Amino acid sequence: MFSIRTATSSAALALVALGLVACAQDAPPPESAASPTSAASPTPTPRSSADLNWPDTERPDQVGSVHIEPRDGIYTSDSITGPAPVEAGRTLLVTGECVGTRMKYELRTATAGEDQRLLLGGTVVCGDTPVSNSLDGVTYSGPVQLAVVEATGVDLGWMQATQELD
Repeated sequence: MFSIRTATSSAALALVALGLVACAQDAPPPESAASPTSAASPTPTPRSSADLNWPDTERPDQVGSVHIEPRDGIYTSDSITGPAPVEAGRTLLVTGECVGTRMKYELRTATAGEDQRLLLGGTVVCGDTPVSNSLDGVTYSGPVQLAVVEATGVDLGWMQATQELD
């Protein structure tokens, strides 16, 4: 039969158990369970404009270029056509480098009065070295426009389109 003595004993046991759990949670870990120590990992040094291998935009084989840089706190991109036009039959090379995540680009025809055609498109993943893509035997002759169409998380960057010369 249930008695007050049984209820009191059960309540006392529950309180003792709760007290042990509370004390165990506050207790420091035993000596054998040493807390893990983490080695100090080096913080990556942010790359700056000086770290990029900026291209020579006066190269005679350049058909277009684009730069992404902050100006007065606003990120802007300058797209330059030329100085040379594309010559049909040549191999085009698009090279880029950036600080950040990635850039998507398009190289399009840029003849005045005509609809633009996509010649080459791709993605440059930002890293420590420039990345290149090529197109062999282009069938177009004339000016082109190189444009960065997406610059996810890019702080600085450049792209340059060149063609093989004889």
